[in-house]
Amino acid sequence: MELRFITRESDFLILETESGERARVLIDESLKEAVKRVPQIASSGVSPKDVQSAIRSGKTPQEVAQQLNVPIEAVLPFAAPILDELRFVLQQALTTKVSNGSKMQEFGELVALTYPNPDFEITKPADKWVLTAGNSLKWHFDPKTRLIDPVSPAAQELAKSISSEREMIRVAPPVVQETHSAPEVTDATAEPEPAASVHDLVEELRARRAAQTNQIKPASAKGRASLPSWDEIVLGTSSDVEPDQGDL
Repeated sequence: MELRFITRESDFLILETESGERARVLIDESLKEAVKRVPQIASSGVSPKDVQSAIRSGKTPQEVAQQLNVPIEAVLPFAAPILDELRFVLQQALTTKVSNGSKMQEFGELVALTYPNPDFEITKPADKWVLTAGNSLKWHFDPKTRLIDPVSPAAQELAKSISSEREMIRVAPPVVQETHSAPEVTDATAEPEPAASVHDLVEELRARRAAQTNQIKPASAKGRASLPSWDEIVLGTSSDVEPDQGDL
């Protein structure tokens, strides 16, 4: 990844990465001196991009200067923004929130529970960011998705232990008791049973009529039969007793 100059703000140079991220470089005496000596690194046949790639892969500015056989002051102007980038990405990785089973916790703190005082370092030797802690823990980190994948066996074992702990700490869901009874029907899906209701009504009316068999309806004042009873209307039956005809 290359950095390009954008502008100057007071005593700082504003540089921008290929992805649009910006960094500030202080214009101090060492930078001014290094700029004057840029031809030395150019004459060595190594481009600023090569210097930055070497720093990003984990080499120190001193190691790069020694490798290129140039003064350290010639390397620092190109190394400074990459060192800032490494610190920024490392901070992103360590503060990524992950679950420890009971709550969300920063990744760096979670690792420190098993490996106290881990010496974290992040590099990008190829196309992936590599996060390490000591000589045994190694992960791949994606700054865009904040995804951390264990790579080394020790990191994978740590991930498994965290997963097991999560299973133990996780609150169990409520137990649903099984039943063999028919499922409850809601009001929205329940259907009435008209046949049974009419049957009950008819039986009740028949019982009432049986209890009233000895009652005779009186004729009307004009000699006409009285109005039919409720039983007669519902059941469609007529009274067993002939209505009085009255005196002729």
